[in-house]
Amino acid sequence: MMGGQDGSRRNSRKSINAGSGVDVETMQKQYRMMEENQAQYNKETQAILRKQMKTIKRIKDESEQIKEQIAVLQRQQNSGNMAQIQTKIADMQDQADQFTKKIEVEKRLLEEIDKQLKVGKARLEDKRQFVGGVNASKESTKQTMKQIRILENRLDKALVKFNESLSFNKTLRDEIDNLRRERVVFDNIYKKLGKELQEKKASMAEKVELSNLAYEARDQALAETTALRTLMDKEQSAFEDEWSELGRQLETDKKSIKDIGRGTPAKDARGDLSKDDEDKLRKKLVKGSWGLAKDKVSKAVVLERVQSYEEAFNRIQASTGIADIDELVTSFIEAEDKNFSLYNYVNEMNNEVEKLEEQNAELRVEIEKYKGQGGNTENQRKKLLKDLEDKLAKTEAKAAQYEEKALKATKTVESLVGVFCCDIFFL
Repeated sequence: MMGGQDGSRRNSRKSINAGSGVDVETMQKQYRMMEENQAQYNKETQAILRKQMKTIKRIKDESEQIKEQIAVLQRQQNSGNMAQIQTKIADMQDQADQFTKKIEVEKRLLEEIDKQLKVGKARLEDKRQFVGGVNASKESTKQTMKQIRILENRLDKALVKFNESLSFNKTLRDEIDNLRRERVVFDNIYKKLGKELQEKKASMAEKVELSNLAYEARDQALAETTALRTLMDKEQSAFEDEWSELGRQLETDKKSIKDIGRGTPAKDARGDLSKDDEDKLRKKLVKGSWGLAKDKVSKAVVLERVQSYEEAFNRIQASTGIADIDELVTSFIEAEDKNFSLYNYVNEMNNEVEKLEEQNAELRVEIEKYKGQGGNTENQRKKLLKDLEDKLAKTEAKAAQYEEKALKATKTVESLVGVFCCDIFFL
């Protein structure tokens, strides 16, 4: 019995110490209710027992009285009134039998009550064993106090963690506010860079268009120059040939005129020429005179055109400082090649600008990513912020370099256009 109680105590302590199997407070309430029910049951049982004892005592008293009456009747029987005595004795015996039956009934009730009392005691003992024995109340109180201390310690730790969480939450809110301010700054920088990038793109597009026009003007000018040189060479060659032929024809005509002017007889002057041959010769002289005048006019036109070309080349020479035409043409071709390389360089700059725009987009994505990482530590945040600032500084430096290069390229293109294209368009 004691071993079972010790085992039940150990089990009950384990269950209480576990904290998750049985609720201590619930068990205490059940135990208190069980004790109250047991006390009430004991009171009711004691009241029933007292009542039964009083009944038994009363029956015993009545039985004693009946015995005394029987003794009195027996004594009276000895004195002579036997009929009445026997009748009274029979009545008394009937009453005695009834009281005996009542006593038996009461005994059976007492036995039933005793059985119920034993059952109640057994149940109470089981409950006590289940709770922890006779000293379960004290042990439960001690265990409850211990549990209270444990819970108080847990509460203190939870409060400490709660305060730490509040402090960390405040730090995170400060970081979020800083990140929001930084986001505003980055957004402004991003918008500024985007605006500058659009302006650079527009400026580059304009320069590219201007370069294309310069290329077209150069090609057209070179084609016109080549055609004019070819035409001029052909006209010069034809003019020189005609000029020599006319010179020879003129000398022949002059000799013929001198011979006619000397007064030589017609027949001698004509020599072997007939009248028809002489007329043909005169017509030829007249035609030669008109041809000579026409060639003089053509020569004047060609000379005027050559003079205009010379004036245009003089202006180009004055602008460039180059006196040799071949050197000027070579410089023009080199400048056009340089202009073409600058055109390629402008395209490369467009690609670099697009890369910068992609880098700005990546920076914005990293900023958004950093804004979403609210749980990072202060050192990580500072490191990431420093990396972003370095990237932004590099991007701004590259943008400044490209802007400077674009400005130089623009000035070069404008200078080339101003030096060559204007004169070519004039031609």
